[in-house]
Amino acid sequence: MTPMLLLTLRTASVLAMTAPLALPVVPAPYGAKDLARAARQRWEALADVTLTGDSYRDEKRLCLDLEEYFDGALPDGREAQKAAKLVSKIVEKDSPAGLIWRVEELRGRLLNRVDAKKAAEAFESAVAAYPNEAYTAPAKQSYFHHLVVDAVLARWSATGVDDAEAMLESIANFDPRFAAFLPDRLEERYLTSGLADRLLALYQRLGASLAPRLPDVAAQLSKKEIPDFRSVGGDPRKLYIVLGADRQVVDAPRDLVVVMPGGNGQATEFRYWVEKIATPLLDRYVFAILSAPTWSEEQAQNFVWVTSRFQKEYDAEFPVEEFAREVAADLRGTLALKIDDAFLFAWSSGGPAAYATLLSNDDTFRGAYVLASVFKANQLDLKHANGRRFWLEQGTSDAVTAIRYAREARETLEKKGAEVQLVEFDGGHGFAMPDAQDSLETALNWLSR
Repeated sequence: MTPMLLLTLRTASVLAMTAPLALPVVPAPYGAKDLARAARQRWEALADVTLTGDSYRDEKRLCLDLEEYFDGALPDGREAQKAAKLVSKIVEKDSPAGLIWRVEELRGRLLNRVDAKKAAEAFESAVAAYPNEAYTAPAKQSYFHHLVVDAVLARWSATGVDDAEAMLESIANFDPRFAAFLPDRLEERYLTSGLADRLLALYQRLGASLAPRLPDVAAQLSKKEIPDFRSVGGDPRKLYIVLGADRQVVDAPRDLVVVMPGGNGQATEFRYWVEKIATPLLDRYVFAILSAPTWSEEQAQNFVWVTSRFQKEYDAEFPVEEFAREVAADLRGTLALKIDDAFLFAWSSGGPAAYATLLSNDDTFRGAYVLASVFKANQLDLKHANGRRFWLEQGTSDAVTAIRYAREARETLEKKGAEVQLVEFDGGHGFAMPDAQDSLETALNWLSR
């Protein structure tokens, strides 16, 4: 096993002044001892520097930085069980609550892969250990509500949805630490399990019971609407959320925008954001937000959207190009409105999928809006670029995907006969432009002209 190159405590303490802590890249293979040592060192760095007087200290977790450290690939199987045991030894008799809940969260994430019951117990221990403190902005400063969702999901996996709901309602109604609720991941479990009606009933119960103590949270829950969650042919790997299908526009056909989200590629994760910037456009467009299929843990972490070029390598049942085309066909055949043209919208990790889809030997989509993404010509079928339309946008100070990728994309695609517009803005990665909604509308206007 390759030994892990640990930072000295002094170096770690200096680096801990920035969040997240920048730890060195360690080549695989690695194992339980590596993870446990890194967790101990991370805690020492956090405790030494960042926890004192930091309003956002609870967002600094052992899990967050270690997942980045290992590119999201925590040890699995027996190594995960061994790591969970070793990590628990970091906690001593007089350890502060801040260490205990962070260690228990890490144990829960490790055990989630191998033992649902023990994972649930670990997350519940993390919830129990979390300190009772007052926050000026609980939704941003506290991590308690995230831990609660983790614990509820783990309990669901271990003993079922009834026990999970009972746990959530007990904590929400009687635990004073529960001051915010961000249910996106929980919502995804309900929707992918075909339990949309049950989710809505849960929201209604929580909204009613929380109204006296947390009126803002209750008001948000009372306004919750179950998204239009669909799948192609009932295939659970071909999930997508539709925005605007219920918008009544008399005698007005609309265009379709198929969205390939960045990050982990999950539709539920980005639904609210897409809804925010797309809502003013729903009289003209229907949006379909795809959810990236997961074929393996390695694939989900390293190559979110599997294109036809990598289908065999990642043992994917279908590539994203096929998925996108099928969604367009599915909506054309099922919506009670006429769909004219179809376009792609992708950012960050979704960008390569949009490039590959528009450059495939198919005319389903007229153009693509690609934001803040890499461009790798050797992974694309450029012989189909002639006549394709691309609106590219990129922040000049993007430290995640350098501006050179967008410039290379423009140069390469134009040489192959594509129409390309590149907008460079003063900002960083992703939606760092002055007005994301205006950028989306401008891009779609150009693509559809």
